[in-house]
Amino acid sequence: MIGNPRGHVTDSLVLANRPLNVIPPNDLTNRCSQQPHREIRLAALPRHPAVAYLPLVRSKTVKFVKYTVFTAMLLILLASAQDNTVASRDAATVEEIKRLEEARNQAILRGDAAALERMTADDYTFITLKGELRTKADIVKGFASGSFKYQSRSISDLNIHIYGQAAIVTGRSVQQGTENGKNYSGSYRFTRVYVKQNGSWKTVALHTTLIDH
Repeated sequence: MIGNPRGHVTDSLVLANRPLNVIPPNDLTNRCSQQPHREIRLAALPRHPAVAYLPLVRSKTVKFVKYTVFTAMLLILLASAQDNTVASRDAATVEEIKRLEEARNQAILRGDAAALERMTADDYTFITLKGELRTKADIVKGFASGSFKYQSRSISDLNIHIYGQAAIVTGRSVQQGTENGKNYSGSYRFTRVYVKQNGSWKTVALHTTLIDH
């Protein structure tokens, strides 16, 4: 700050980017004494070039933040819509698999070899209650010949998971019947695998485990 002998405070002294001419203290006092009512003012300091860009930078920053927030919200909405679509599609597939399970159960009770052939993949494998390995050909032949015969059979506790073009079913079955003269009655749990082939769901594997009472 620059002061005069009367204690009056004048403009702040700020110098930048210009030569600094130092006035000796005695000379400054003499000048103030000779012109007591006159303030010593310095030329206005030019604004720093960076200062002029501050509003522009602030504007661009605000626009960038708004764009980022908008983009994030849009992505969230798209992901949510996609999740809802997948969930809806999976729910419909679960109901379709349930109908297939019931249709297969009815085909077994009727001994409908043709229906079982349509619902079964060519590379089907089946592990029976007794640990025997059977193929699609074995199943179709057994029911077509009448050597596989069931008087009663029910399924319950179905739990179905969809994995794109595959589905896994776990459940429980209680049945009474024979296969090749052997008793296959009892209560058991099973795991069945479906795969979508040429637009149709077909079973590719079945594993059963007898429930020990």
